Amino acid sequence: MRYGGRKLLIVALAVTFLFLQKSLWLGNSTVGNWLEARASNAEQATENTRLSEVNQRLTREIEELTGDSGMGMVEELAREELDMVRKDEIFFRFVRQTPQQ
Repeated sequence: MRYGGRKLLIVALAVTFLFLQKSLWLGNSTVGNWLEARASNAEQATENTRLSEVNQRLTREIEELTGDSGMGMVEELAREELDMVRKDEIFFRFVRQTPQQ
C-alpha cells in the first residue's frame, strides 16, 4: 500500500470515528439520555417497592376482614374508630379538663 492509500484509510477511519462519536454524544440515544433513564429507573424501582409493600399490607387487611375472624376485625375497628359498644356494655370516657386562665 502506498503512502497515499494509507493516508486515505486513516482519514476514512477518522471520519467514521467522528461520526460514531457524534451520534453517541449528540444523537437521539445519547449518553446523557441513557444516564437520565437510568436514574428514572432507579426512582421508579424505589416507588414500586413502596407501593408493593402498601399492596401487601392492604391484601393482609382484606384477608383479615374476609376470613373466619373477619367479624372480630370489624368489631375492633368499630370500637376504635367509631367508639361503638355492645348492648350490655357501659362506655366511660375520661376527658382531661384544661385549666382555665
